[in-house]
Amino acid sequence: MQRKSRSDIRCEITDEAIKEENYDWHFSLELAIKRYKTWGEHSVSDLDDLINIVRRKIDDEEKRQSKIKLEQYRNLRE
Repeated sequence: MQRKSRSDIRCEITDEAIKEENYDWHFSLELAIKRYKTWGEHSVSDLDDLINIVRRKIDDEEKRQSKIKLEQYRNLRE
């Protein structure tokens, strides 16, 4: 079995936290940090990376949802 990298762990924790908290920025971040800390001590850089991953994934989802809504609006107008 291959061992997971810290980066893989951060991404998995982030994905789970975001889904559980319905893409709410503050709650997702809080949950991700809490779960990541259970893996042991981490550097400030590791936590910064975790925060950036949460931010990026939520931003990406908001953009995706905006595109969907725009497309639905365009379809209604046709």
